[in-house]
Amino acid sequence: MYNKILVPIDGSKPADKALDHAINLIKSLSNNNNDNNNNIEIQLIILFVIPEFPVPLGFEKPMRSLKSGETVSLSDYIREMHQAMKANALEILSQRKKKYEPIMSNTAIIKSEVLVVGNGLSISDTIIDFADKEKTD
Repeated sequence: MYNKILVPIDGSKPADKALDHAINLIKSLSNNNNDNNNNIEIQLIILFVIPEFPVPLGFEKPMRSLKSGETVSLSDYIREMHQAMKANALEILSQRKKKYEPIMSNTAIIKSEVLVVGNGLSISDTIIDFADKEKTD
Protein backbone atom coordinates (compact mmCIF):
# COMPACT_ATOMS: atom_id res chain seq x y z
CA MET A 1 0.00 0.00 0.00
CA TYR A 2 1.30 3.41 -0.97
CA ASN A 3 1.00 6.77 0.65
CA LYS A 4 -0.05 8.89 -2.30
CA ILE A 5 0.83 12.54 -2.80
CA LEU A 6 -1.03 14.35 -5.58
CA VAL A 7 0.46 17.40 -7.27
CA PRO A 8 -1.67 18.99 -9.99
CA ILE A 9 0.46 20.98 -12.44
CA ASP A 10 -0.23 23.24 -15.40
CA GLY A 11 3.25 24.19 -16.58
CA SER A 12 3.36 27.39 -14.52
CA LYS A 13 6.13 28.44 -12.12
CA PRO A 14 3.83 28.21 -9.05
CA ALA A 15 2.90 24.64 -10.04
CA ASP A 16 6.59 23.77 -10.44
CA LYS A 17 7.25 25.23 -6.97
CA ALA A 18 4.47 23.03 -5.57
CA LEU A 19 6.07 20.01 -7.24
CA ASP A 20 9.49 20.95 -5.82
CA HIS A 21 7.88 21.24 -2.38
CA ALA A 22 6.30 17.78 -2.75
CA ILE A 23 9.68 16.32 -3.75
CA ASN A 24 11.31 17.87 -0.69
CA LEU A 25 8.48 16.57 1.50
CA ILE A 26 8.94 13.05 0.12
CA LYS A 27 12.71 13.24 0.72
CA SER A 28 12.07 14.37 4.28
CA LEU A 29 9.55 11.60 4.90
CA SER A 30 11.93 9.07 3.40
CA ASN A 31 14.84 10.22 5.57
CA ASN A 32 12.69 10.04 8.71
CA ASN A 33 11.51 6.56 7.76
CA ASN A 34 15.08 5.37 7.17
CA ASP A 35 16.14 6.74 10.56
CA ASN A 36 13.27 4.85 12.22
CA ASN A 37 13.75 1.70 10.10
CA ASN A 38 10.20 2.04 8.78
CA ASN A 39 9.34 1.12 5.22
CA ILE A 40 6.70 3.47 3.91
CA GLU A 41 6.15 3.38 0.17
CA ILE A 42 5.28 6.69 -1.43
CA GLN A 43 3.67 7.32 -4.79
CA LEU A 44 3.88 10.81 -6.27
CA ILE A 45 1.08 11.44 -8.76
CA ILE A 46 1.63 14.39 -11.09
CA LEU A 47 -1.69 15.38 -12.64
CA PHE A 48 -2.42 17.69 -15.56
CA VAL A 49 -6.09 18.53 -16.20
CA ILE A 50 -7.20 19.81 -19.60
CA PRO A 51 -10.50 21.69 -19.95
CA GLU A 52 -13.01 20.55 -22.52
CA PHE A 53 -14.48 23.22 -24.77
CA PRO A 54 -17.99 22.31 -25.89
CA VAL A 55 -19.34 24.01 -28.99
CA PRO A 56 -22.67 25.74 -28.30
CA LEU A 57 -25.50 24.68 -30.57
CA GLY A 58 -25.87 26.91 -33.59
CA PHE A 59 -22.42 28.38 -33.15
CA GLU A 60 -20.64 26.47 -35.91
CA LYS A 61 -18.62 28.90 -37.95
CA PRO A 62 -15.57 28.53 -40.18
CA MET A 63 -12.16 28.76 -38.53
CA ARG A 64 -8.59 28.48 -39.75
CA SER A 65 -7.01 25.10 -38.92
CA LEU A 66 -4.10 25.17 -36.49
CA LYS A 67 -2.38 22.43 -38.47
CA SER A 68 -3.04 23.21 -42.12
CA GLY A 69 -4.30 26.79 -42.17
CA GLU A 70 -7.29 25.63 -44.21
CA THR A 71 -10.87 26.50 -43.33
CA VAL A 72 -12.44 23.99 -40.94
CA SER A 73 -15.53 23.92 -38.75
CA LEU A 74 -15.38 25.30 -35.21
CA SER A 75 -15.78 21.73 -33.89
CA ASP A 76 -12.74 20.58 -35.87
CA TYR A 77 -10.77 23.64 -34.76
CA ILE A 78 -11.56 22.95 -31.10
CA ARG A 79 -10.66 19.27 -31.58
CA GLU A 80 -7.26 20.32 -33.03
CA MET A 81 -6.73 22.79 -30.19
CA HIS A 82 -7.60 20.10 -27.64
CA GLN A 83 -5.14 17.65 -29.25
CA ALA A 84 -2.42 20.34 -29.12
CA MET A 85 -3.19 21.00 -25.44
CA LYS A 86 -3.02 17.29 -24.65
CA ALA A 87 0.30 16.92 -26.50
CA ASN A 88 1.65 19.91 -24.56
CA ALA A 89 0.44 18.43 -21.26
CA LEU A 90 2.08 15.08 -22.03
CA GLU A 91 5.35 16.84 -22.89
CA ILE A 92 5.29 18.84 -19.64
CA LEU A 93 4.56 15.69 -17.62
CA SER A 94 7.34 13.82 -19.40
CA GLN A 95 9.84 16.62 -18.65
CA ARG A 96 8.89 16.75 -14.96
CA LYS A 97 8.99 12.98 -14.63
CA LYS A 98 12.45 12.83 -16.28
CA LYS A 99 13.69 15.58 -13.97
CA TYR A 100 12.55 13.94 -10.74
CA GLU A 101 12.64 10.18 -11.39
CA PRO A 102 16.42 9.88 -10.88
CA ILE A 103 16.15 11.83 -7.61
CA MET A 104 13.19 9.78 -6.41
CA SER A 105 14.29 6.35 -7.67
CA ASN A 106 14.90 4.96 -4.17
CA THR A 107 12.29 7.10 -2.44
CA ALA A 108 9.03 7.15 -4.39
CA ILE A 109 7.30 5.87 -7.47
CA ILE A 110 6.30 8.66 -9.83
CA LYS A 111 3.10 8.31 -11.80
CA SER A 112 1.83 10.94 -14.21
CA GLU A 113 -1.62 11.34 -15.67
CA VAL A 114 -3.55 13.65 -17.99
CA LEU A 115 -7.28 14.05 -17.40
CA VAL A 116 -9.81 15.82 -19.57
CA VAL A 117 -12.47 17.86 -17.81
CA GLY A 118 -15.93 16.90 -18.92
CA ASN A 119 -19.52 16.60 -17.76
CA GLY A 120 -19.62 20.25 -16.73
CA LEU A 121 -16.99 19.83 -14.02
CA SER A 122 -14.44 22.54 -13.35
CA ILE A 123 -10.72 21.82 -13.27
CA SER A 124 -10.70 22.12 -9.47
CA ASP A 125 -13.68 19.73 -9.13
CA THR A 126 -11.88 17.26 -11.39
CA ILE A 127 -8.75 17.43 -9.22
CA ILE A 128 -10.81 16.95 -6.03
CA ASP A 129 -12.70 14.00 -7.55
CA PHE A 130 -9.42 12.42 -8.67
CA ALA A 131 -7.89 12.90 -5.21
CA ASP A 132 -10.94 11.30 -3.57
CA LYS A 133 -10.96 8.32 -5.95
CA GLU A 134 -7.20 7.73 -5.61
CA LYS A 135 -7.25 8.40 -1.85
CA THR A 136 -4.34 10.85 -2.09
CA ASP A 137 -2.92 13.54 0.15
